[in-house]
Amino acid sequence: MGRLRAVNERKCSLENCNRRHYAKGLCKQHYWPAWKESQRNEAVENREENPAEKQLPLV
Repeated sequence: MGRLRAVNERKCSLENCNRRHYAKGLCKQHYWPAWKESQRNEAVENREENPAEKQLPLV
């Protein structure tokens, strides 16, 4: 039978995208790239806060 869906399903909040809402106002296609970018930004911020833990370039 599957999961029951709401009568008025939420849609992706980006213009020209009519896909079904997945998380934080975005569809899956737009949510995951945004999530990955936020994870990269967190990693860079953490590296900048802890300079002793920076990786040295391999020669």
